[in-house]
Amino acid sequence: MDKFSAMQAFVRVVEAGTFTKAADSMAMPKATVTRLIQTLEQELDTKLLNRTTRRLALTEVGQDYLERAKRVLAELDDADALAGAVNQAPSGTLS
Repeated sequence: MDKFSAMQAFVRVVEAGTFTKAADSMAMPKATVTRLIQTLEQELDTKLLNRTTRRLALTEVGQDYLERAKRVLAELDDADALAGAVNQAPSGTLS
């Protein structure tokens, strides 16, 4: 399992409020998003979301994991931006 993809899916599901909306925003099938979350929960050996047919609710562990996942994903975005900026910045001597 790609843990970063699973973390992104988890954050998107919570922010969107539904698996369907999260899947649409990620341009992937709902079944894939569902599988990512299920696999993440299995790997962590805990429930992150309580699901009913009408709503999603974070568990206490899910709330803590959400906060940390957002920080990890933000750090990854910052690292990507930094690496990209290094390659785009002009360097050398002008003559």
